[in-house]
Amino acid sequence: MSLRLGYYLKELWELDSSSCQDSTLNTEEFLLCRIKRQGNTPNVPITSKRGPKTQEGSLMKSDEIRVRAIMVCKALEGWFSNLQRQEDGRGGWTEDKCRMTDLGVPSGTRNEANCPRHYDKEDWQTFTKDTPLYLWQERHRSFQTCVDIMSIFINIYSSYTSKKVQAARESGTSICQEMNKGLEAWGGKEVAKRIMSEWFLTSQEAKRPDYIRMNNGLPLNQNLSIILNKMQLLISGVQCSRDDKEGASYKDNCVFTDQPSCEMMGGDEESMQGEKFQEILTKIREKEEQEERKEKRKSPQYQGRGELPQNNIIPHSRVKRNNYLYGQWCGSVRTGDHIKLVSR
Repeated sequence: MSLRLGYYLKELWELDSSSCQDSTLNTEEFLLCRIKRQGNTPNVPITSKRGPKTQEGSLMKSDEIRVRAIMVCKALEGWFSNLQRQEDGRGGWTEDKCRMTDLGVPSGTRNEANCPRHYDKEDWQTFTKDTPLYLWQERHRSFQTCVDIMSIFINIYSSYTSKKVQAARESGTSICQEMNKGLEAWGGKEVAKRIMSEWFLTSQEAKRPDYIRMNNGLPLNQNLSIILNKMQLLISGVQCSRDDKEGASYKDNCVFTDQPSCEMMGGDEESMQGEKFQEILTKIREKEEQEERKEKRKSPQYQGRGELPQNNIIPHSRVKRNNYLYGQWCGSVRTGDHIKLVSR
């Protein structure tokens, strides 16, 4: 059993509460209600000019965002069609052989040995930026729905220039709240809530039985960031938490700046004590050790000094402050000129 991305997007149509003020078929207006219904005539096109408004100074223009959104949607469709349902009682989905890196995006060809084509579940693989889309075709409307969503994501990531990222390392980011705001404006609160839950949250509220979730508990955005990281974006993903006490406000826990690292920004010491949805990942220490061994082989000052110090004590210079690895993190305690990795 596998997933069909087009069917998932049709479920979002049912949740849509965006408000189209008239009955005209103005597909350029960036609202989900403009494309979820079939037109009465077969020749009503979905304009290629459709998309979110870009911010001044962004890394990409509207047409560049659309091209990348199209590539991402085709890759996601192929990846979704190869996911397998876990028969362990938890009901999550898992990757078999097919990985995001096997889809040939943004450059290359699809590894069909790992990601075979499922023609009964893939409708978009022949589409390009020049393919005309029409309202009367359901697969065209589902494709444009995907392109809309990915355009919202990419547009926000694209607004983070090198200067903005540098400033964010001190002041923090608000990407999750921006995502939710953009999705609400496009499809309404219920659409935004579902997309945020499935794509960006790892906490328990994301694990409703009717929601798509990976069996390892990670949000869909974790895999999406792998290919966005190759598309000239400085930020390619984010992990979020939701605070329903604050009117369903969202908070950034970390952002993907260099896969698979997810970096905390803003130096919030309280948040560094851990969120309920995050588990401490001991692999961070293994990663540091691997990197240190590589450094030893390159630098004369490490030659002949043996392996890493014991008891988890390592030089402060070797610890990346505010760095998530594989979506999780550990804390640290300063001891003189060294840092000791600790579990919380």
